Amino acid sequence: MGKKRIFSFLPIAALIGACSSADSDPPSPGGDGGGGPPVEAGPSGDGGVPALDAGPTDPVSFKIQIDYRYDTAGFFSDPVRRQALEGACRIWGRLVKSTFANVPAGTFIRVRDPQKPNEPALSLDIDYEIDDLVIFVGSAELPAGQTGIASPTAGLSGVTDDTLRASLQARFDGPVFQPWTGWVAFDATTPFHFDPVPELGDAVPAGTVDFVSVALHEIGHVLGFATSDAFKGQIANGAFTGPKTQSRHGGPLALTPDLGHVPNETMSGGRRLLMDQSDAAGTRYLPTPLDLAVFEDLGFVF
Repeated sequence: MGKKRIFSFLPIAALIGACSSADSDPPSPGGDGGGGPPVEAGPSGDGGVPALDAGPTDPVSFKIQIDYRYDTAGFFSDPVRRQALEGACRIWGRLVKSTFANVPAGTFIRVRDPQKPNEPALSLDIDYEIDDLVIFVGSAELPAGQTGIASPTAGLSGVTDDTLRASLQARFDGPVFQPWTGWVAFDATTPFHFDPVPELGDAVPAGTVDFVSVALHEIGHVLGFATSDAFKGQIANGAFTGPKTQSRHGGPLALTPDLGHVPNETMSGGRRLLMDQSDAAGTRYLPTPLDLAVFEDLGFVF
């Protein structure tokens, strides 16, 4: 039996702390500067994405920008690692047809340093315009069995423009979840396989943990799976009860006891879900129709 990887996320209580009570923390510069526009996961070359209706050369309609400023340990200093992460962003970006209103440069945000995921959120005025979503990334030595941890963030109390703050509040707390910032920490010690062009669908070597699968999963948490009020508000009796999900699944979708994932035995079209709690090494996991139904219930369009 192959090795297992365990995904993680910040529960709703921790998320609220990062966006409300943690807002009182003093500003911290964090990182090594690394400002300027983030890397945008734009189109790659040819090849095929084995993912639903998103074709290999389809335009990236939903932009996920990556900000590496907190990666002072150099986890992403190898260009191949960046390419693998940005490839995962493109996979999501071709699937999601939603577009979010841009967040102007200078907007106050709060985000955790991914290298210190258990410490309070940092405060900063973002130094570029956010087109759809930006994710801050880095690495940390996570607990045994965890390969990543992630959360969306906000910082609403520091937004001084009343109209913008009201708009962002509705995006973050409303039934249609539209995050604009988030962070992901990847485990610094896991022997990942980094595929620089995941669209080609190359096989994952046996015995290795597929970084692209982990990145896709953690981005799913940034997009609200188990981390948003839109998700939490549709949980009853330990199951997710969104109408799109129930229509696809034939009833409520059972969740793990922590309400953060789907049990491993849950299937969609004969495939395990991207948002289950673990999976075997040597395999790539992509969003299934049932995964996407959950995100439809959070307001995303595919």
